Amino acid sequence: MALSSKFSIGTKLGVGQGALIVAVLTLFGLLITSTVTSRLAAEAEGHLALQAESLVNSMSSYHGALSDGAVKLAALFRSTFPGPFAVDATRSVTVAGRSTPQLTSGATVLNLNTAIVDRFTALTNAAATVFVRSGDDFVRIATSLSKEDGSRAVGTALDRDHPAYRRLLEGQEFVGKATLFDRDYMTRYLPIKDGQGRVIGILFIGLDFTQGLKALKEKVRAAKVGKTGYIFAVDARPGKEQGRLVIHPTREGENIIDSTDADGRKFVREMIATQSGVIRYGWLNKEAGETAPRAKVVAYRHFREWNWVIGVGSYQDEFAQVAHMVRNTVFLAMAVVCLLLFSVSYLLVRKWVTAPVRELLEQTGRYASGDFSQVAEHQERAGQPADEVELIAQGVDAMALSLRRILVKVTDSAQEVSVAAAQVSVAAERIAAGADEVVGKTAAVATAGEEMAATSNDIARNCQLAVEEAQRATQSAQNGTEVVGKTVAVMARIAEKVQESTATVESLGASGEQIGEIIGTIEDIADQTNLLALNAAIEAARAGELGRGFAVVADEVRALAERTTKATHQIGIMIKTIQSETQQAVSVMEQGVSGVKAGTEEASRSGAALVGIKERVDAFGEQISQIAAAAEEQTATTSEISGSILQVTDVVQSTAAAARESAVAAAQLHGTAQELQRLVGQFRLAS
Repeated sequence: MALSSKFSIGTKLGVGQGALIVAVLTLFGLLITSTVTSRLAAEAEGHLALQAESLVNSMSSYHGALSDGAVKLAALFRSTFPGPFAVDATRSVTVAGRSTPQLTSGATVLNLNTAIVDRFTALTNAAATVFVRSGDDFVRIATSLSKEDGSRAVGTALDRDHPAYRRLLEGQEFVGKATLFDRDYMTRYLPIKDGQGRVIGILFIGLDFTQGLKALKEKVRAAKVGKTGYIFAVDARPGKEQGRLVIHPTREGENIIDSTDADGRKFVREMIATQSGVIRYGWLNKEAGETAPRAKVVAYRHFREWNWVIGVGSYQDEFAQVAHMVRNTVFLAMAVVCLLLFSVSYLLVRKWVTAPVRELLEQTGRYASGDFSQVAEHQERAGQPADEVELIAQGVDAMALSLRRILVKVTDSAQEVSVAAAQVSVAAERIAAGADEVVGKTAAVATAGEEMAATSNDIARNCQLAVEEAQRATQSAQNGTEVVGKTVAVMARIAEKVQESTATVESLGASGEQIGEIIGTIEDIADQTNLLALNAAIEAARAGELGRGFAVVADEVRALAERTTKATHQIGIMIKTIQSETQQAVSVMEQGVSGVKAGTEEASRSGAALVGIKERVDAFGEQISQIAAAAEEQTATTSEISGSILQVTDVVQSTAAAARESAVAAAQLHGTAQELQRLVGQFRLAS
């Protein structure tokens, strides 16, 4: 992968196309070579078969000519005899030491009568023989044939394995080749019959074609098949002669019936068995000095007349020489064609691929460096037919155009986020300042609540004292008039204390109203905080992903503001309850003051009204007890208000801290927006 990336697309395409061209043409060349080799091999086999067939036909013609001559000579030989043939078994003639029946033609005895056969041989140059039947044998009784020692070949019988023997017994003629005393003859055997049609002898003529066959063999041996191939013939007759080479350039006369090829196959027996066909085998030609077997192809045909198998063979590599020449020529032509095609392909690739790709690389290089000022160059040609490179260029330009639009939008959004972050920061600072102010006011409210609780405790103690005084006044009223003066004095003091309690309770009511005003201020601040938090959440939503963290802070601030509103609302309700109960206490105290005054006046006029005073003092004691209970309840309520005020203080402090965190987050968001503007500013966009 790393190596291929070092080369350009044009080079890769050129190399790829060149490799493809070479591969295709190589396959084509191999196919042509294989086809040509197969065709040449088939033609060679056909040529071998044709040669074998032609040789068989020629020899058949030769055999036919010899046979015709033999037939004519046999007829001529028969005509030389004077009369009908007869055999006299009662008379015997000893021929070469063998007793034979007397055979006559007319009145002429044929046993040992050489004049007739010699005259025929001298006239026709053909051998002649007369056979007489002796039992189941045919014995030569007169012949012009001579044995190797020069004596006449008489007194011998026809071999019963001779192909003519059975036919002659049946009274049929026979024509065929025979080898007699190392001479080749075309023979014709004519059965001799007596008047009853019985076979009593044989007339034989033999046309000597030894020299003709020798000349024919020399021509066949001299014939070459390919460079080293040759023609051979094997005797296929059953018997000891089967497998003998009757024609061969170097091994004629040898019996190769059991010869085997390189794989141990007895190919000669296979040829004799099948008689006709094509055979392939590995053959080691030691006579030629070869050391390794070579594949050989032999086409063979059966020469029926002489029962020969004639083979025409040569080596496969000799047949393949033409195929090798064709292959070399084809590959040379393929190499030239490959070079031409590669050159044309390389030039076309440079023009149609490399140049557009380089232009595309320059364009993408400008985009990579941040230059988006020239984008629509390929878009103008979009309506024209385009190839893949042009389509890629159009796609890159479209992508760059979309990216430029996105960058413009990002720039605008970054500016908006920066402004919104600044606004949120200012709003958060305001919220923090307002929260600090609320903390101060709630602290003051808490202090006032503590003071009011202390005052309520004083009222409760004073009321308890008033009850004790009332009890003592009752006791004093029972003891006598002398106590009235003291009671009047005590009642005066009680009136003063009640007036002081009234003033204290009225002061408590005024403090409750101040607390109500403070609570209203807190509610206003909480509402303003809620509004600011909502505005901050909206701005964070507009900022999108960059404002998500700030949105969470704004939601927290808004939740704190809502909790502050609820707490101040509850405090307001409690303060109103305290004010109502304080007004009731003031009213009761005012009534008590009026009663004390009335009691004092009644005590001053008459001591007799002590009983009434006692009753009123009792009633006053009950009212004072109620005032004490109310004061204690007011003390508890004030403590609750103080606790709520402390909670409000904690909430407001949390709000202030959250507002400060929002301010910090807004400052960070503002910095991020400025950094985004700086990064986007690195791109060159069209004006």
